[in-house]
Amino acid sequence: MILPVDVPTIETSATSIINDLSISLSSLHVSLDVTAKEAEALAGPFFGLSLFPYLAFLYFLNVPENDTPKGVTVGFAACLVFVFLTIPAAIAAQVLYGVSLADSDWLHGSAESLLVMTNLVTVVAFRQALAAKEAGINYGDGNSVAMPLSATSYAPMIKLGAGLTALAGLTALVPAIMGPEVHTPYLNGFMDLPKDVVTFGHTDPANSLTIAW
Repeated sequence: MILPVDVPTIETSATSIINDLSISLSSLHVSLDVTAKEAEALAGPFFGLSLFPYLAFLYFLNVPENDTPKGVTVGFAACLVFVFLTIPAAIAAQVLYGVSLADSDWLHGSAESLLVMTNLVTVVAFRQALAAKEAGINYGDGNSVAMPLSATSYAPMIKLGAGLTALAGLTALVPAIMGPEVHTPYLNGFMDLPKDVVTFGHTDPANSLTIAW
């Protein structure tokens, strides 16, 4: 038996649901409408709390069942080096210049170079392991090509990460000795895009950063 459908009732119910949803979203928007100072105050606790899920990710990445190359684990763990060394860089920007790290070109560039280090270590470790696996497949025997040392040992990628971290440290130490200003370009502007290309002829903002190729 087919029951008659009350179209007006359905339309009324749908309209009511949409209105309730709009009100809820509006309330949510109001509750999330915080000032820049409040957002900055919230950033610290959230930043600290984010460490725990990342540590859990590293733990599960490294369990034997996942068969993750050791060097890849080192690469992702190196992100913690970037996080912890960014803290003193941010403090230095505030103490020396009274600005956030994002507004100090040479300090910000040196801190972000640590993230480049993380990416390089991770990519190199992945590439070495995948290249060995692909070579084994081409031979028709997965065991015919030995996996690289970086896949079975932490040491090679730890050494690579340490070297790149030391290099990143030099990019901060050398300018620091030379008495940099707050907007001293990172790497003295090496490989920067021409200013007119970035600003389209407009005045460069006071807190703008250099942009490398």
